[in-house]
Amino acid sequence: MKKKNLWILILSLLSVLAGVVFWPESSEYGTGNSEQQRRLWNERRQLSPALWSMWTLELNSTRYLNMIAPKDDASWTGIRDQKKAKDEGLKKEQVALRDREKPVFRYTPGQELDLASLRAFELSRRECWQRAQGGDADACMVMAWRSITNNSENLLSWRSMRDLDAWLSRAEALKRPGALFLKNFCRMIQVENPAN
Repeated sequence: MKKKNLWILILSLLSVLAGVVFWPESSEYGTGNSEQQRRLWNERRQLSPALWSMWTLELNSTRYLNMIAPKDDASWTGIRDQKKAKDEGLKKEQVALRDREKPVFRYTPGQELDLASLRAFELSRRECWQRAQGGDADACMVMAWRSITNNSENLLSWRSMRDLDAWLSRAEALKRPGALFLKNFCRMIQVENPAN
């Protein structure tokens, strides 16, 4: 019985060892476009690690590289030129891969965009401003909102406060519900920034 267990143990250890030795090594990168791009980026990064990339601070100077490993300037220049050439080759390969996988975008230039079907907050600033100038009360409310969302501080500047008031007054004149309330509410809670 002991001999049988010993043989089973030896055979299982040998099979594990054979599996480790002869197991096919999987590639670090897949076959897809993004995996190949990742491979190319990593190869480009390996060309100039952080210590090597310091030579770009002083263009064509090998002083920093000589501090890492003393060599003459000619050999450092040769190494640097080889790395630049290899980097250019990898960059061209990346561009070719990108262009090969680029999806085709079909556009018919004669087609007119229908901006009238869009709501005011879906428009760009210019189209919204044009719609507000044309008498659209919702566009006036959106312009009022956009005049206060550009501020990074809690306090509105003098100009932002005037723009907000003007757009809300225009929306109120166009009989937009809620415009008068918002105008009075904003006046009540907003303290103007005296520095602006």
